[in-house]
Order: sequence, then C-alpha cells, then structure tokens
Amino acid sequence: MNQTSPNTPQFSRRRFLQMTSLGLAASTAGTLGFNLAPAPLARLRAQQSEGVLRVAWGTPVTLDPMFASADSEIAFLNAIYDYLVDTNAASELVPRLASSWKVSDDGLAYTFTLREGATFHDGSPFTPEDVVWTFQRLREDPESATGQLYANVTDVTAGEDNTVTFTLAQTNPDFLYDISDNRAFILQAEAQNIGEEFNGTGPFILEEYLPGDRAVYRANEAYWAGAPSLSGLEFIYFDDNQAAIAALEGDVVDVALRMDNATFLSLSGASGFNAVAIPTNGHDLVRLRADVEPGNDPRVQQALKLATDRQALYDRVQLGFGAVGKDSPIGPQFGQYFNEAITLPERDPDAARALLAEAGYPDGLDLTLYVPDTRRPRDPGRSAGKPMARGGHPRDHRSGARGGLLLRRGRKLADRHPGHHRVGGRAPRRSSTWRTACAPAPAGTSPALATPKWTS
Repeated sequence: MNQTSPNTPQFSRRRFLQMTSLGLAASTAGTLGFNLAPAPLARLRAQQSEGVLRVAWGTPVTLDPMFASADSEIAFLNAIYDYLVDTNAASELVPRLASSWKVSDDGLAYTFTLREGATFHDGSPFTPEDVVWTFQRLREDPESATGQLYANVTDVTAGEDNTVTFTLAQTNPDFLYDISDNRAFILQAEAQNIGEEFNGTGPFILEEYLPGDRAVYRANEAYWAGAPSLSGLEFIYFDDNQAAIAALEGDVVDVALRMDNATFLSLSGASGFNAVAIPTNGHDLVRLRADVEPGNDPRVQQALKLATDRQALYDRVQLGFGAVGKDSPIGPQFGQYFNEAITLPERDPDAARALLAEAGYPDGLDLTLYVPDTRRPRDPGRSAGKPMARGGHPRDHRSGARGGLLLRRGRKLADRHPGHHRVGGRAPRRSSTWRTACAPAPAGTSPALATPKWTS
C-alpha cells in the first residue's frame, strides 16, 4: 500500500494548534473565518501588517516533546518541530517530513520515504538517522510517556534512498496514527538538553524563551513547506485565563483562546468582535485513579457515575454549547465510531449509596477533588462536586496551578499524561474545551460557523 496524499488544509483542534504555531492565522482568516483573536479589526490589521502575531497561552510545564501534553506545550513545539506523518480534520493521514510511505504485504513493515531538502534550524540536513534516534528515544526511554504506544515496534532502521523502516511484532492497523502522536516531533539525532535547547525543522526559530513569561520566534525562511506568512510569532503566558482576556482587551495580545463559555458569550456580543466556536471532541472529566483505593473498586466507580447529575452539570457549565456526555470519550467528531444509540446513564443516588455500602463505605466516601484554579464561575470541577455531595459523597475541593496539581501526588509528569487509547482511526488529543473569538472576516469571504462541541 502506497500513500502520497497531499496535506489538505482542513480545520481541526490539532490544525488549530498548528496554524497558531505556523503563524498562518492572520493571512488565512478570511477564507477560514479563523483569526483566533477577538481583537478590534483595525488593530488586528495593523498587527498583521507588522508581521508579528501575539498569542496568549497557559504557562507550559514541560517542553520535552516526550512528555508534552498541554495545548500551550504542543503549540510551542509545533512552531519549532515537525511530525513524520500528520492527520487532518477528517482524520486522514497526510505527509509531513515523510513524503510517502509503503506498507509490506504482511503488514509488519512500514517504509517511509523522507522529504528532500528539509533542514534543521542550525543548517544541518534532516536525515533518516534523525527519525531512527527520535523513535528509539520514544520507545526505549524508561520514563517515556509513549513507551507503551510503540511497544509493538521491534526495530527502526535507516535504509537506502533516504528511507526509514519500522518493523512491528504484530500487525497494527492504527500504526500510522500512532506515528502521528502529539509527542512524535522529530528531533535531531543525539540532541542534548532536550526541553531547554530547541533545534527543529519547523516553520519558526526560537529566539528567546523566558519561562513563565513568553516565547519569541522568528520565521524560518528555509522551511521546507515555504516561509511562514508572518515574520514573527510571540507566545505570552498567563496562569489566569481572565488575565489573558484582559491582556487581549488591553492590546497586549492579539489572540486569546480556551475561554469559558460565559466569557465567550460576552465577547460574542461585544462591538468589534466576532466570536467563533470551534468544534472538537474535547470533554471535561473527573479523573479517578483506578490503581489505588478507593478508585480500584468497580463498585465505587459505578457509584460515582450513578451519583452524577449530568444534565445539571451541562446546564450550569456549558450554557447551551455541546451536549451531555455518555460516559465515553467518543463524541460526534469521531464520525462512524460515534454511537448515537447509547443512552444517557440515569442518576440514582439511592443505588449509589447502596454500592458504596457494599464496597465498605456505609457512611459515604470522602474524596478530595483537585481542580485547576481557573477562577471560572461555572468551573466543571467545582460544579461536579455538588451533585455528588447530594448523592452522599462529600467533596473537598483544592485548587492550584496545573503544574502543582500534577506534581503534588509525587508522580512523574509522564504518569499524569499517558495519553488515550486509540479507538478506530483516531483518539482525542487532549481533554479540553476550546473557545476562541476572532475579528470579522473581510467582505466577500466566508466567516466560520459557531458549532457545538461534544462534552462529557
């Protein structure tokens, strides 16, 4: 089987991250209705003419591609690095640093022909050895978050004619999607100080990085896909999303995203702003560790499900966007893998109490719910505790910055973000709620449509 399909410019959450990193937002806003900034149109056009796009992001925690998970981390790396293979909005595989690939008849060998002319930012050529080294690191590093994902790979070898071959122990129809995993950025062979020094093949070159403050990029004029449309890119970091919105309104940034629904609705009606809701498979969730008590008891798991008032959560948090989830990460964005016939679990507090009593908790269960300090009036985490408490499960909320919450339990970052199993052809990249707003599209173009997102 041969693959040489073009990289068609479709729109998805991952495409959103890429376009922000590529600096294409300003130049393509008209055709896509996609500027990612609720900035006044005059200011946005002035900024566009200066050739620099300023984007507000949450503060990154780790910038080693092997552990990156947050959208701010992936966007930071997307500006610098590239993937071997990528996916578009239709979940179709598209070439990046691999220009084509061939699968053996037995399905155990995948041979990639690499793109000619791609170079790293230091001027050195992109070679098969870079691919081999990158995936050996992702496979073999004992702390790798992708070790299990690539456990079926028995060998990665550089071949003749600028090729790389992956050999599998067993056939895997999703292997090409595994190769496009968020963390599979191609690094230079034998790279040192990964996560602190950045030398990629991507569209922008990092000029300055001030942790917790900003990242400043300049365009890579030698980028294999053509120089970016902007001369520069600046990511400015905020721990508080409300501070990011204030920075947007104060002309400190041109792009703000991941805002809560109430803020999104308020910007939708503001003069000079055109709000755009981006459809994703993102979903809010409560994570319960299933490897330690009490979460390792299926009866406790089921009790929490029965105690959750999903409709009340939806009404309070979503404000009409999206839909009530059905205990599954597979939403409508998965196409044929989404099952519309699944019924909503009914809330049953009495059954929840009975299950807890059977599991050894006749007086209920005390749980501490750690939630990010979003300062959102309708925060999903805080809202989730209320119906659970009414179901007999008192909740203690503790808030903090994302990094602190991840490290508070004394676990590696990789353990906190192992990724999702793939179902069918594609898995959700990250559980998140996306809300952006953008300047009005110029006359004669098609503005984006406000589309609901899936929530669970």
